[in-house]
Amino acid sequence: MGGDLCHHGGELRPSPYLPIPAQVHMHLPDFIRSRIGVCPGGTDFQDLNVKRGRKPNEPFFDPAIASDMVQAIQTIKEAQLADVQNHVFFVFAHDIALLGTVDFFPHSANQWKEKGWKEKTLWKFLADLTSAITFKE
Repeated sequence: MGGDLCHHGGELRPSPYLPIPAQVHMHLPDFIRSRIGVCPGGTDFQDLNVKRGRKPNEPFFDPAIASDMVQAIQTIKEAQLADVQNHVFFVFAHDIALLGTVDFFPHSANQWKEKGWKEKTLWKFLADLTSAITFKE
């Protein structure tokens, strides 16, 4: 459980340990899907990061809320080591990427691996950034 160490998947991912995959499968809202011919791939998101002055495998955002920003960034870097592990399903507070996929209390999360929750939610936050790629001039 990551608690409040981050508030959006883009503060945690991508990372040097968990780069954006070449193929990214995500559900896009109809208003975006109607304006694009092809869903963006991993290199599109890496390019977006580079154009913003970041490394391709650096999180999209720095945290915006922290009482100690240096410690917050260090905590995120340490959490990235857990996030990459295939036996770890990293959950942080307010992660809306979990909605519609993960069973919530009072249901058990013990079968997360068999249900594919990590694969289904890991890059789901990228849908939030799709318009920055698809609507560029």
